[in-house]
Amino acid sequence: MHVRVALALAVALLGAGLPPASGQVITGPVARGDVAVYTGLFSLDSDEVDPPGTQPDYDHWINTALFDVSAGYYWTDHLKTEVEALWTSEGQSYGSTVVYGPAGQIGWIPHTSRVSTRQFGVAQLWQFGRNAMFHPWVGAGVDYVRTEHEIDRPAQFAYPTGPGPAPPPVRVPALHQQTITHDAVPFGSVGFKAYFNERTFFRTDLKVQIRSGVHHVVWKLGAGVDF
Repeated sequence: MHVRVALALAVALLGAGLPPASGQVITGPVARGDVAVYTGLFSLDSDEVDPPGTQPDYDHWINTALFDVSAGYYWTDHLKTEVEALWTSEGQSYGSTVVYGPAGQIGWIPHTSRVSTRQFGVAQLWQFGRNAMFHPWVGAGVDYVRTEHEIDRPAQFAYPTGPGPAPPPVRVPALHQQTITHDAVPFGSVGFKAYFNERTFFRTDLKVQIRSGVHHVVWKLGAGVDF
């Protein structure tokens, strides 16, 4: 009796130490997590930072270079939680604000805007395919956004025009104004992931932040590794 019990225990211990059979189904995600680095283009709607009534000289978008790092944790082969840190170079745009003459005539005074951004975000992603060689994904999350905005306007004279006699020039003093804002902004994102080998991948993302409208658009590409 004791011999039989000893043999049964030995077989159980040996079985526990053996690798799974090739036909056995492995549960759990193929990868536990990943890290990646990126570069790309950050486009900010200048209406979100410029003073009310600003008329842009060209369009409403300020474009800058971005740099980004991300880390993700796979709950399943399809569901992943991801955190990222992003920072941009300084972007610049030109615009004009209105100045009024004594009888309501209107003139415009030019200024220069400079903007840079720092962000930290958390997102939930859903990827299609079980870590296939090429697979798309969609995601949604929230970014904490720190925006530095400077306005420079030299001292100048404005020449309002309108009905009635031409008013005298309006002297406008120089202005240097710096503001820093902190916001929590929701976003949606799409992209794809393509593998070079079992662990190393290429990835591209398109992210749109929404506030009163489209706050900014991010397009980035990068490379990373699964672990």
